[in-house]
Amino acid sequence: MSRVTTLSNLVAAIGLEGALTLVAFAGGRTLYVPERHRRGHLLERLLGEETFLRMIAAHGGETVMFAHARMDAERRVGAVYRGMRAGMSTRQIAGQLGISYRRVRQIEVAIRGDGPLTSLARAEAVTA
Repeated sequence: MSRVTTLSNLVAAIGLEGALTLVAFAGGRTLYVPERHRRGHLLERLLGEETFLRMIAAHGGETVMFAHARMDAERRVGAVYRGMRAGMSTRQIAGQLGISYRRVRQIEVAIRGDGPLTSLARAEAVTA
């Protein structure tokens, strides 16, 4: 059986650290989770025995597709925020991050605003 799992379902099944490890390792791809524990299995080596056993309990015998978690936008917002806090100018931040002055300015405006900073909200605010 094959199925897609959400990050929240994966966190509930194997914990945050294991879920983030799997998404980073296999994001956007599928992995087969064996029905039984096999010492030395790639997933055991990646997750550790305890988390691997929880993964088997939740998804044993299934081919699971893991969501692709792109967090570039969130990292960029964090870097701009840290630059702002450090007293850097918009131009300095842009140069450090290798992005345009205009994009840094858009992010600064969003940070100073009171709306949510999710990728979707930022994209909508930028085009508005």
